Amino acid sequence: MVRRPEVFVRSLTMEEGRDLRRISRTVKDPVKLRHVIGVPMSGPGQAVRYITSSMQFSEDMCRM
Repeated sequence: MVRRPEVFVRSLTMEEGRDLRRISRTVKDPVKLRHVIGVPMSGPGQAVRYITSSMQFSEDMCRM
């Protein structure tokens, strides 16, 4: 069985971090909110499995 490669986002700039915080305060859609919260978690190298368990969504949704 071949293991899927781990996927991480690059480190966020200060401006991108501010944008994500602003979006997280104003977004109404819970799915978008989870994505906004999940992106910074991936930056420091958190594994998909950790993010999905803490955010309570599937690995496929996390990899979008």
